[in-house]
Amino acid sequence: MSVRSRGFSLLELLIAMSLFLVLGAALVALLTRALDFLDTGTGGTEIQDKANDFLIPFKTDIEGVVVERSLMPGTPAIRFQCDFVDVDSDGNGSNDYRAQRLVFVRSNSREGSDAVARMSGTRPGADAYLDGSKDVEEAEAGKLRALRGMEEVLYIALPDDPTNPGMLTLYRGTRSPPGGPGTLFDAKSPARIRAVAQPLLKGVLHFGVAFWTPRSADWNINYGKSGGDSPVLTWDSTRGVLPQGQNPGQNQFAFARGAKSLSDPRDDISPRALRVSFVFKRTGRDSVEGQLMKALDEGGRKATVDSTAFAAGAARDFIKIGTEWMSFSGRTDEVFSLTSRGARGSSPSSHERGDMVHCGASVVRTIMIPSYREDWNFR
Repeated sequence: MSVRSRGFSLLELLIAMSLFLVLGAALVALLTRALDFLDTGTGGTEIQDKANDFLIPFKTDIEGVVVERSLMPGTPAIRFQCDFVDVDSDGNGSNDYRAQRLVFVRSNSREGSDAVARMSGTRPGADAYLDGSKDVEEAEAGKLRALRGMEEVLYIALPDDPTNPGMLTLYRGTRSPPGGPGTLFDAKSPARIRAVAQPLLKGVLHFGVAFWTPRSADWNINYGKSGGDSPVLTWDSTRGVLPQGQNPGQNQFAFARGAKSLSDPRDDISPRALRVSFVFKRTGRDSVEGQLMKALDEGGRKATVDSTAFAAGAARDFIKIGTEWMSFSGRTDEVFSLTSRGARGSSPSSHERGDMVHCGASVVRTIMIPSYREDWNFR
């Protein structure tokens, strides 16, 4: 007896299709979670890599700071200085941004391991410096001066794109031996700094340092006037280069003693510790930015954006529009409620509709300086 074959009924097909849809949805959800997990891991690795790219050389440089009591007249070649330089961030011809500049002298062990450094000081009358410009040619011609085991180091973050002035490039410059014509301590204009320093990291939103003093009670910074028990934002180890005062915005130093101190090494000082704050832009799916949907004047307390979701994972409650940082106490889907303007040492300014709004990954580290000197003589 033959058995007649038959196809699937409509009900059976509908059941099979439903099962496939459920299984497909579960598979898509599983793949999405796996991709999110992979992307989160990649993002975390990127953050760690960028933090290390900055922190490892910076910490090594700071821990190698050299302190030396110079008995020579005039400004000593070996010193520790932090001040601010004026910058035209948007290319309109007027300075609208102040960048914190850190310059110091550190020990340099390259003379025994670097082939170019070993050729320094081999001929009398050498007058060139190991500074990253034509070093090989100058070394082969015997023009490099003896390095003396020390080098100047410069750190500063500058805006390089006038169309996006809030985005900075962190520069690091070195020069050995310290002092002499062209010293990094005299590199104060952005053009000069870019000529003597090399880009270390792009996509930087903030770079700032603060210094501990015997008067400091904690690391909370009063950006308006860094006196009293607040850490200071400027430093002058000679106590004679920067003018005396409490306002870092005017490059004043709270513990300055006047020009006469330049030739008196007995009162030279270097900080016991510094705290560096570094914020950089995330990339890829973790890119943290939005767009301003309404113009914001200097006194505005509401920042309306396309979406505030980009700030959901922010380590601290700060956003940056142009060159200005702002702190916020709360947010809705499209509005930040601002608590302070001109945060992190920036200046309040007006912003146009369409300006980019940034929020980045923050790195804050306290670094001890082994060779600090505190011969304060306050009175």
